Amino acid sequence: MESNNPEGGHGGFGGIGLILILMGMMLLGTQFLMNFMGDPIIDAQGPSVTSHAQRLIDQMTSPVFRVLAVIMIGLGGMAWLFGLGAPIGNADAEEAAPRPPRRTPMLPMTQAARDAARRLDGLMARFRAMPQQLIPAEATVEFERLQASHLPDLTAAHRDARATVSVTSPEADALDAEYATSLDRLSTTLERLIDDCEEMGRGRLAVQSRFIELRHPDDVL
Repeated sequence: MESNNPEGGHGGFGGIGLILILMGMMLLGTQFLMNFMGDPIIDAQGPSVTSHAQRLIDQMTSPVFRVLAVIMIGLGGMAWLFGLGAPIGNADAEEAAPRPPRRTPMLPMTQAARDAARRLDGLMARFRAMPQQLIPAEATVEFERLQASHLPDLTAAHRDARATVSVTSPEADALDAEYATSLDRLSTTLERLIDDCEEMGRGRLAVQSRFIELRHPDDVL
């Protein structure tokens, strides 16, 4: 049976196995220190707390404490070895996270389809470069719908349709021609949006120029 841990059980420090190993090593380290430092600690305490410190040190240096630490290290090593040492929550997060769809490479298209795609790309770049204050809200909505929905859906549909026919078949050319026609329709819509924005810009300049003309007329001789 294959382990769900893609790294063969040797996961991060948040793993159950590594946590047990670290805790066991901490217990052994504490007991080791108490064996050498117990008497100085007791001598440093006052008479009222000496008995309590002695009992605590006796418990920490007892064989039971050592056996518990060894058991924890052993269980942690087995858990880490058999794949339970993967970082907690990472496996579930990776399974729950949606994987991006695998992109199918674009098939070679006819020259007309490539020209239509380049024309649309150029117009989209022009629209994005327009000053924001010249773009009406409805134009922004229409452009975002074209960019986020209409164009990706059209491209995916064309790619899927092309995958059903031979690359050099007349059917492929017909599908490319239909695709180019749809791209040209999107380009026409985008040209209209750009023209509206440019007209708004020219109108604003004309208004400001008229205002300057009225407020600052030429000197009359």
